[in-house]
This record gives sequence, structure tokens and C-alpha cells, in this order.
Amino acid sequence: MPSSNVDFVQPRKKKLGEQIAQQIIRHIIDSGWPQNENLGTERELLERYNISRATFREAVRQVERHGAAKMRRGAGGGLVVTSPPRFAALRAMITYLEFTRVSFAEQHEVREQLERTAARLAATRVQPEQAQRLVALAKTLDGLTDPAENVSGNMAIRVAIAETTGNPSLALFIETLNGVLRDILVVLGLDARSFQEDRDQSVRFKHELIAAIISHDSEEAQRLVDRDVARRLLAMSSVSALGPAPAEAQHRIRTVPDWWEAAGAERKLSERVAFDIVRDLAAERWQEGRNLGNEAILQKRYKVSRAVLREAIRQLELHGIVRMKSGVQGGLIIGRFDPAYTVELVETYLTSTKIAMMHLWETQSVLEIFAAERLARICTPRDAAALRTAVDRLDHASPEAFLAVSTQLHREIADRAGNRALSLFVHILLHHGLLALPPIDALRIPWLIKMHRRLVDAICAHDQTVARREMATLFEQSRIWVSEVDR
Repeated sequence: MPSSNVDFVQPRKKKLGEQIAQQIIRHIIDSGWPQNENLGTERELLERYNISRATFREAVRQVERHGAAKMRRGAGGGLVVTSPPRFAALRAMITYLEFTRVSFAEQHEVREQLERTAARLAATRVQPEQAQRLVALAKTLDGLTDPAENVSGNMAIRVAIAETTGNPSLALFIETLNGVLRDILVVLGLDARSFQEDRDQSVRFKHELIAAIISHDSEEAQRLVDRDVARRLLAMSSVSALGPAPAEAQHRIRTVPDWWEAAGAERKLSERVAFDIVRDLAAERWQEGRNLGNEAILQKRYKVSRAVLREAIRQLELHGIVRMKSGVQGGLIIGRFDPAYTVELVETYLTSTKIAMMHLWETQSVLEIFAAERLARICTPRDAAALRTAVDRLDHASPEAFLAVSTQLHREIADRAGNRALSLFVHILLHHGLLALPPIDALRIPWLIKMHRRLVDAICAHDQTVARREMATLFEQSRIWVSEVDR
């Protein structure tokens, strides 16, 4: 399994189809996301972008993956703008985390940070109609004895609490973690008996938490989340020690509905092949640079046509997982994860919704404070050298470039914290900030350099308390600057 505590590769060179897709998506965003507008027929768009039919169809596939538009066939058809692509953003993040084989420990750590924040904010912002909805959702859990329905009901309540905060990024990330939970449950070997033993405690917790939120008791809401997190971690750890679940129980867990996907559509064959390749890569311990074989060998191994194989490989190439090398010594070469494609796809959704920067600040501050604290615990000499190189670049950054250069340092911290879900979410938030935030006031740069050096020193010294404090101070001091963007 690849480590998240590594240097990321240089950005993957985008093919012409992806570049055209970006131009189409940018046009949609700049036009104010005109839902249901027809951008043109295939012939019109071929002429407009002066590209081949093959390149155009690749561009359309990318636009559809972003959830920005869909090709409508027949009379009056063309490339039609869809609704803001929340599902596409969810699917992209879930797929990335599944491809990277995110562990239960990683998703559990990040879920803890997000759910504690959601509970605290919900208790301060809940409205009467939202309170009624939460109470109704909690009541639906009372009579559930089926494990799959129980899990689905619990996931719905977690998302509903996050939605109560009015912060869409909290709900988006929590729902993403819900989406990768199914495979983790199978791996951990949970069976029906384990679900039943845990059910009563889980239902009682949800009722207590919702009561605290409705009473606007943010401290009690956070305390309850902390207690439940400890309980869940203990329960999961105990069950994982029991070994694989019986086949019947594993089948039951696989019947958990796609609570993050309303359509509940089956994966295409190419998607299933892509996941099969990823599982094989994990079995090979992800040896970067290794050749898995040419197309003929891979077709035989996965028992699919060339077209299906190429579509599966294309999905993996987008994430930097593999690359196809041509020539006599060519074949499918194992690569290293690149979150850029997923980050850009989620950015399409965030931009379409005009999400408030203060909402992103709320989520980002929690995750980055946790990243600093976590890296301070595990920081290696290699990590320390990379952080010091990154912080030294701040000394030479112009006011116009300072935000971009400091973002590189924050990415280093997130990437090296050893949690793939955390790294992905922070990448997304940093990327959006680069696009949406104004340049930093030159008068504040000396203070920012000093604070970032203190942060790096604390991480390198394995001082978790100071690292957490310095990152928290950086975010608290940025509150006014960020809030001005929303005015």
C-alpha cells in the first residue's frame, strides 16, 4: 500500500481533451452556471474548439465526470448544462479514497474532527424546522434491527447534523467518508451480531446528541461526540481482531445502500476493472515504476475487451496511479497518486455553489490544526528537511506570490501527516482558497513568516501542543481577512 507520507510527483501533463473540458467548464462557471442551457451540438462544438471528434468525445467524458454538462442525443440535442454537480464531487472524492485504499484509522481520525465541529456549530445555529427534522431522523433508528438499514440511518443523521450548521463543506466531507465506509466494514469483518450489540448504544447516543444540539449546548454536544468516537474506535478495534466475517455476514454488509448516491447505479465494467487493478497493485505492495504488462497481457488477465481495458486504465491515469508506456518495453507502469484531478473536479462544484469562504475557513482550520498536531507526532528527518525548505521560500516570496508559496508549505504539512483523507480534503480547501482569496497585505508578511517558522520548529521538535497552538493562531488571525471576501 502506498504511503501518504511521501513527496508528491510533478503534476501530470493534461491531454488535449482535458484541456478542452476545462475550457468548457470555465465557460459554464463564467456564465453563472446556466442550468439546462444548450452549449451547442457536437458539430458546432467541434468547429468552435477546432478539434477532432475523438478529442471532443474525450472532452465530453471529462465534462460529464465533473457533473457540469451532459450530452443529449436526438433532435434539439447538444451539450446541456446540468445542476451544480454535488454528486460528481462526492463520487470523485470517494473514488480517490477507494483507489488509495484509505484505511479505517485514517477515515476515523478525520471523521472525529469533522463531526465534533459539526456538533458544536449545529448547537449554535440550529433552527426550529431543522430540530424537528433531526428528531424525526433519530426516531427512525428506534425500530431498526437490520444491520444495513441501521448503518444507513446513522449515516443520514451524521450528514443531517452537518447540514444543520449551514456549512456545506462539512456535510460534503462527512458524506464522502460515509461513502468509503462500506468496504471498510467488510474488511473489518463486522457481522450481524456485532451490529446488534452496538445498535442500542448508537441509538441512545444519537438521541442524546440531538437533544444537546436542540438545547444549544455546544459543549455537551462535543463531549458526546468525543465519547462516541472512543466507543466506536474500541468497537471497531475489537471486531477487527476477530478476523474476516463469515461469507453470509459479508454479503449482508454489501447490501448497505449507496447512501451517498441517490441513483444507486451499478458500476460500469470499466470501473470494476479499475478497482480490480488497484487491488492487484495493493497486493504487489505498490512498487512504483513496475511494469504490469502490455495490453494483450492485461486483457487476458482481466478478461475484457481492449476498449473496456483502456477506459479502466484512463480512470487510473487521471489519478496518477498508472501510466501506459509505449514501445517494445512498454506496458502499464505503476505510478504515484496525484490528487490534482479530484481537487479540480471538486473545485467545479464549490465554484458552482458560491460557497462562503468563512464556511471553508471553519472546516479548513479544524483539519489543518489536526494535521500540524499529527505531523508533530510522527515527523521524520526527511519531513523536517522538506518543511524547512518550504518555509525558507517564504523569505523570498513577493506579496502577490506569498499566498501561493505559503500554500505549498501547508500542503507539505497535510501530505506528510500520514492520513490520505486529511491530505485530500486539505488540498481541496487550499486550492479553492488560492482561487478565491485576495493577495496578502504586505504589512502582515513579516508576522506570517515568523509564525510559520515557529510552526515548523514545533513540528520538527515533535511538540504537538505548540504545533497545534501555532496553527490555531494562524487561522484565528486570518478570520477577518477571510470574512471580508464574503461581504
